[in-house]
Amino acid sequence: MDSQRIGRALGITTRVFSKAVSHSLEQTAEEKARQIKTAAAAVAEVAAQAANANAIPVAREVTQKAAAASRNAAATTKNTARKAGRFGEAIWGPIVHTSGVVWLEVMGVLFAFVALYFAQSLWRFRADIFLPPRDILFQHYMVYIASTGLFVYFAVSSFIRAEQKSRRKR
Repeated sequence: MDSQRIGRALGITTRVFSKAVSHSLEQTAEEKARQIKTAAAAVAEVAAQAANANAIPVAREVTQKAAAASRNAAATTKNTARKAGRFGEAIWGPIVHTSGVVWLEVMGVLFAFVALYFAQSLWRFRADIFLPPRDILFQHYMVYIASTGLFVYFAVSSFIRAEQKSRRKR
């Protein structure tokens, strides 16, 4: 993954983060002000109606207003939770994607080091190829060949997967 792609991903993430935070702060302040006004109006109305002799209709009306306020608060909570989930996806998505690509590249390097170790052993014991097949050194040489091939395959496939994953959009 090149530096321009990483920089672009971080820039987009920063922009989305700042917009989400400013929007949520504005919305939170507006919602709190609206809830305070609603509660103050309800208290003033209850106080005014409590002075009347009709206390039972007033209690019914207050109960209805409290239920409506509760439904409104529940809807606000669900909306906030949904937006928080989207915010988390916007922040963590690019980070998870980039860390996955880096992990595949690091594992490819580690597999390449192990393959180099076995290739070094192949070179060191290259004369063992001419021994009879029943000799233990010849069998070790064959294990070195198989191990080198296996770890070269792991290293190459890890780098290929990292390249494919880096081209994919999150």
